[in-house]
Amino acid sequence: MYENNTYSVMDSFSGRSKMQSKKFMIIKNITILLSIISFLCLIMNMVFYELIRKAIITGTGVERSFINAQYFVAAAFMILFLFHLAAIIMILLDLSFFKKESIIKSFIFFVSIISFLMVFGDFALLGDISKEYIFGLPDEFIVLYVSQGLHFLFVILIFLLIGIINKKRGLAGKEVVVKDESVFINAQYIGLISGISGILFLISCIIFLPLWAFQKGLGVVFLAIIPYIIIIIYWLAMKSREKIREWYDEKQFHDLTRAALIALVFSILFNTIIFILDRTVSNTDIIKIIWFPLYIYLAVITFSSSMLGFNRSGALRE
Repeated sequence: MYENNTYSVMDSFSGRSKMQSKKFMIIKNITILLSIISFLCLIMNMVFYELIRKAIITGTGVERSFINAQYFVAAAFMILFLFHLAAIIMILLDLSFFKKESIIKSFIFFVSIISFLMVFGDFALLGDISKEYIFGLPDEFIVLYVSQGLHFLFVILIFLLIGIINKKRGLAGKEVVVKDESVFINAQYIGLISGISGILFLISCIIFLPLWAFQKGLGVVFLAIIPYIIIIIYWLAMKSREKIREWYDEKQFHDLTRAALIALVFSILFNTIIFILDRTVSNTDIIKIIWFPLYIYLAVITFSSSMLGFNRSGALRE
């Protein structure tokens, strides 16, 4: 009877694996097709953007340039939107279906979310450019071109990811996840990447932007934390059918407790330093603006790096 139950569980698991494999292959093929089309769309977008920029510089044919570009650019936005959705689904399936965690795949997921958000940013930037070109060449072109570079990087990373998956011979040659340990570890890699990227972006804003502009656009600084929030929500959704006591094994719970304690100590020290600076430094305008995003990113780095360190040390001992 025990053997029959064992075979039944194994058959059920095998059936779910085949179904997941089929879904993954469909999403992967859709992503490959959309990535090729998106790459071509990005090239054409850059051509149209450059034509608009040159028309603004020369002051001739600006409205005609916008009219010529608007329909193609709108179609390109739709294709890029669908491509990002398909690619993100493929990445999440790959992260959740296999035991092996990967910092490369975590980085690709981070870039996928930021690039996806910047698709909407591109639309807003073009709207601002169409209103401000009468005052001269808008600074938004710099951000727009940086955004296109990010989209190009994401398409290349997707080609790389698909190459890695094909090299491993798809799902069949990989080790299937029994529980969701790899997703949680990958989430900490994403947290580490988000934290470091957020601090670098924060430093760049402080250096290159006047204080009033930085304060006005402070919300943009929090973009880097969004990939971490999304992967944590995804992990919680995967765990929602389990009881909370089943979320971690004994070692994971021990590592989580220690990482949380370290993050708590950091929080106390950080807020103490901010309190002292606020009371002792005469001009604290910049501190009042940056302290919260800085705290968020440093706290995420502290927790995620602690979890990864404990997980690595435990793996080495085993």
